[in-house]
Amino acid sequence: MPKLLQKEEGASIVLIGAFNAAIFQPSWFALQNLIRREEAEAARIEVVTNEISSFETDWFKLIVTNDRFSVVTTQQSAYDLMRDLVVGAFAVLHHTPLTSMGLNLEAHFACETDAQWHAIGDTLAPKDAWRATFDSHVGMRSLQMQVEPNPGQHGRLLVRVEPSLKFPPGVWMSVNDHYEKEVSHEAPGAISLVKLLEATWSGSIEYARASMVKLQEKLT
Repeated sequence: MPKLLQKEEGASIVLIGAFNAAIFQPSWFALQNLIRREEAEAARIEVVTNEISSFETDWFKLIVTNDRFSVVTTQQSAYDLMRDLVVGAFAVLHHTPLTSMGLNLEAHFACETDAQWHAIGDTLAPKDAWRATFDSHVGMRSLQMQVEPNPGQHGRLLVRVEPSLKFPPGVWMSVNDHYEKEVSHEAPGAISLVKLLEATWSGSIEYARASMVKLQEKLT
């Protein structure tokens, strides 16, 4: 069976905690020398209130609510810049109470034929039990698998596979590398998770990408 053709890849960093959403504006990032003033002035602001802040530049999109911080890019050359943006922001806001962090990689892959697309779903989610239950066509809509970490390695992984709505017939894969903060044993505020982000980001992305490659090999 022919290999899947990767069409698009993106990465994101998600932090869960307590945030003052209104702080996270382009002008604030420029003031902290985390983006250029010209970038801040050209940023496309969607909304800024006390509950949510959302804006986009040429290389990243940021959405912050009172309990969730998320920044995403689809430019592979900007992955490390995005990490540095988050590290720099929470070096300033180091008292921010964070509880967990997700390092995410996702990608869309195109199938050459509908038959290949259906075969992937049949491999990951065999249909016999479903067909015996429902006298109708059945197909895989979403599959999630949790991978527990090995000692000293990555966080808990959540791997998702779904049909690609952007490149049909195709497949969307996502790897979420999840870390929880143990409040009683770690540094206060954002410090411990930011240090973990610095230490694990590159390895997490490489591991997620390698996992997708291995999974593709099993599917094609």
